[in-house]
Amino acid sequence: MALSNQLRPASFRGVPFEVDVGELEAGRRTQVHEYPQRDKPYVEDLGRATRSLSVQAFVVGTDYLDRANRLLAALEESGAGTLVHPWLGSLRVTLSSPARVTFDKALGLARVQISFVEAGELSFPAASSSTQAQSRLAAQDLEDAAAQSFASTFAVDGQPDFVGESASVELGSAFGSITGAVGQTGMQASGYVNTASSALSRARGLMADPLALAYVTLDYLRLSDLSGGLQRWGDIARSVVRLLDTAGLQPLGLSAFTTPARRTADANTQAVRALMRQGLIAQAIGASSFVGSSADASQTRAYDDQLAVRNDLIAAIDAETLRTGSDAAFDALQAARSRVWVDMTTRSRDSARLTMYTPVAPVPALALAYDLYEDAARDGEIVERNRVNHPGFVPPRPLRVLTR
Repeated sequence: MALSNQLRPASFRGVPFEVDVGELEAGRRTQVHEYPQRDKPYVEDLGRATRSLSVQAFVVGTDYLDRANRLLAALEESGAGTLVHPWLGSLRVTLSSPARVTFDKALGLARVQISFVEAGELSFPAASSSTQAQSRLAAQDLEDAAAQSFASTFAVDGQPDFVGESASVELGSAFGSITGAVGQTGMQASGYVNTASSALSRARGLMADPLALAYVTLDYLRLSDLSGGLQRWGDIARSVVRLLDTAGLQPLGLSAFTTPARRTADANTQAVRALMRQGLIAQAIGASSFVGSSADASQTRAYDDQLAVRNDLIAAIDAETLRTGSDAAFDALQAARSRVWVDMTTRSRDSARLTMYTPVAPVPALALAYDLYEDAARDGEIVERNRVNHPGFVPPRPLRVLTR
């Protein structure tokens, strides 16, 4: 069969015409980046280029004027139209420039040079909320509210010497209890231990400026030393929550029969402990926003694990809400609770569920991980979740594994 017999009859918006030459521009959009003292450039791929078509159409015959006018009317209509291209088939196109028409009376011919571009679509960015970012903002708001509440309560200026001494002792006790409790939670937060002495020294030097003291304390509590670590963020969040119970930061029982100076000293103690608790909660909220994300070192993939982190954190926030006497801290805690719930509930929906799997015989964890996930690197996940004694011999017993 001749090639000409395989071509489709050309038309635009249903108006037929003949084509003797057609051109197409296609390819990729790129940006070349050239750098000083570097011989080779870097070419950035920006996606597929817009297809441009050039068609040299003509109509011929005794009725060539009528046919030319019908084609011109089709070309002058607004919007995109359907082009049947002899070689490319049906395409949605738009004129990129006015057509050029040449009439030849002697030949009974009208030539039309047309330039098309493929029709795109008008779409606007869709607004959406990043639940993870909202959690991190809530953590920052909680820190700010905790600092403001501390600054409005803590006072040593104009007080007897024992009030300042008591506050200094309480700061030392709070910093010490944090560093002592880190090991009990299993959290590898070396920054808490290594920076405790210098942070405490700075804090004690700022007791006359409660707001600055608050932010020095909150800066000490940050988990920045874990950002490049190999720990799972879910484990970190739950470990920070456990710090609240093991670090001796519970509210102080106050007596009604004390002097004004003693009540100020007790209020300072309460303020220091509340600042520490709320600072730790803010850090746990920030850690929870990374659970299951690409920043999670071993990625908490399981739906059940993510909900466990969420529930522990929500319980800690609820407990602190009942303890705080600050309206600003109460509001910040309530907002944080809502955002943590939405964030972790929303993101956990796409997580894998846990299921039971029993190997038919002892098998290496590497082989089992490859059989289940086609990814031998996930052997540690199976070993850790099921407390397997030796990764080379996973026993033939029911194992808790992820569905994907």
